[in-house]
Amino acid sequence: MNNQTIDALDRLKQAAWQYRLAVLNPAESNEAAAIELNAAAIVWGRFTGENLPEAPKAPEAPTKKKKVKKDPNAPKKPTSSYMCFSKAKRAEIKASHPNMSLPEIGRKTGELWRGLDDDEKAIYTAKAVVDRARYVSEMEKYAPNIKPAQPAAPSATSSQLMNWTGLVPLD
Repeated sequence: MNNQTIDALDRLKQAAWQYRLAVLNPAESNEAAAIELNAAAIVWGRFTGENLPEAPKAPEAPTKKKKVKKDPNAPKKPTSSYMCFSKAKRAEIKASHPNMSLPEIGRKTGELWRGLDDDEKAIYTAKAVVDRARYVSEMEKYAPNIKPAQPAAPSATSSQLMNWTGLVPLD
């Protein structure tokens, strides 16, 4: 080999090492340098037969989770004290401000709720407690369409285990 070939191989080897560093730390390398280093690494790999690390791939988009279908026979969830207040005041707000949009009504309801003192909130909290009791009683009666579980295998008693091991039970 002549000196020019050796110099070219040294430059290729240096570029290959720079490519390896760029792959390990891609934040410090720019695109143009990465393309150039990638080409040099490919040439070096073909010449020497070395396998260089590949550049990191873009992360795959997360897969969507399958939506669980809601059972139409399931009891309705309990209402919070704020929602009881909102149901009661929405009609009043809509009557006094007919041109208000739904988000504006929601903001107005929130302002009114924050302005209530604890005694006034207690009325709606009591309604929420009653609704929660309704929900609990309906859930006790509700039987979802779930496949019955496999019966568990009978477990061994401590005396059976003792007899199996050859030890004498303590009791």
